[in-house]
Amino acid sequence: MLETSSINSPPVLVGKSESMQRMLRLMQKASANRYPILILGEYGTGKGAVARWIHANGPWRNAPFISLECAALEPDVVSDLFYTTGKNTSHTKRRIPATFEGATLFWDEVAELSLQLQSRLARAIPDEEFRATDSTRPAFFDARFVASMSHDPFVAIREGKFSEDLFFRLNVVSITLPPLRARKADIPLLAEHILHEIFLASGKASVRWRLSPDAINYLLLYEWPGNIRELRNCLRGATTLSSGPVIKMEDLPLVAGSLALEEVKPLKAIEQKAIANALAKVRGDKKAAAMMLGIGRTTLYMKLQKYGLKT
Repeated sequence: MLETSSINSPPVLVGKSESMQRMLRLMQKASANRYPILILGEYGTGKGAVARWIHANGPWRNAPFISLECAALEPDVVSDLFYTTGKNTSHTKRRIPATFEGATLFWDEVAELSLQLQSRLARAIPDEEFRATDSTRPAFFDARFVASMSHDPFVAIREGKFSEDLFFRLNVVSITLPPLRARKADIPLLAEHILHEIFLASGKASVRWRLSPDAINYLLLYEWPGNIRELRNCLRGATTLSSGPVIKMEDLPLVAGSLALEEVKPLKAIEQKAIANALAKVRGDKKAAAMMLGIGRTTLYMKLQKYGLKT
């Protein structure tokens, strides 16, 4: 799927946590140049919103923002992006029916492209050009490349799912979005913002929703594996179930139910399992495991010794 749009105003990114503020400062710097940007983060953390924010806050905000959902792209559409006509002429023409000059090309979940297309994309980035399939002449391509990934790129490279060449060409500026469970201080603000969006989308007769203290506490206790997307869907469901305007704990059945059924385990056991799972997933690569766990390699070694795990 290919989506071309203009962005009149940047998406609203909500958060007061230290990690969110640090990310916003990095985004502000990244928006001022045309270097490739790689946005990393779990599913539902808002990578698409970050890409749109960067485009809307940069000098090329009036150019198109072109989002390419790599997992759903038709091969012909991708080929059009690399294909030009005009062999042996002084000018080349692109077959793609859009103006790309100055545009931001957002490759959403770029590792979902075939390795062949990843290789072609990698060759296009350094010289800022696409080479025609029917000509040795380069077709210059004035566009900014932004890509996103939900999986650890190093793990994807080792598993043969992601081109190492493409990773290093895209990874000029890297922005990692924290999962919602790592910035729980932002949950009340995010919930308030989402409820306001629901109010605006519902028209003049809609209810101005707000959360009760017990509902907020439940939102803070939950780990949100689906991140902001899951929080948004949860609140949409709650506004449907609640008689309003106050959303109570019992209006959050999925969240409340999952918490009620969840077994409480000692922190030591949880940490041991997390470390063991991370090491198993990356086949013993301690650097990759530390990155996945969000800790330093030295800290990981200390914990391995503490718990008597193999080093």
